[in-house]
Amino acid sequence: RGGIRAGRGASPRAARPIVLIADGDDDARTTLQGVLALRGYATLAVADGDAALLLARSVLPAAVVTELRLPAGGGPCLADALRRDDRTRRVPLVVHSAHALADAAAGASGPPADAYLRKPAPPGRVADLVAAVVGATGQATDAWR
Repeated sequence: RGGIRAGRGASPRAARPIVLIADGDDDARTTLQGVLALRGYATLAVADGDAALLLARSVLPAAVVTELRLPAGGGPCLADALRRDDRTRRVPLVVHSAHALADAAAGASGPPADAYLRKPAPPGRVADLVAAVVGATGQATDAWR
């Protein structure tokens, strides 16, 4: 458990957009990796917020999908840190969480994310949101920045 888990297509030679998944649940990470791979994304997955932040800063993914309740640097801390860092400020952030903040995200108390989806939600819906914020080019779309 823990560590960085690369999904299919996450090799350095891959030309596919990389999506970073941060979720403390092994099954959720694995399922989302599979669905995103089928949609043409390379994936990297971690179980905690600190690892997600380090990886986001070094890889600069096309998007980050995070749960709010994460060990070690939870989702709200991750979201704030991504938005404060010039390198990651424009990386789209999709919050996929069962946490109550996912419902209140439109208000000022929610983390600064581009899209929110309350769990449980079909993994395909999460992939749809990733596609919307990343766009066909594999780069973040201006509409979501």
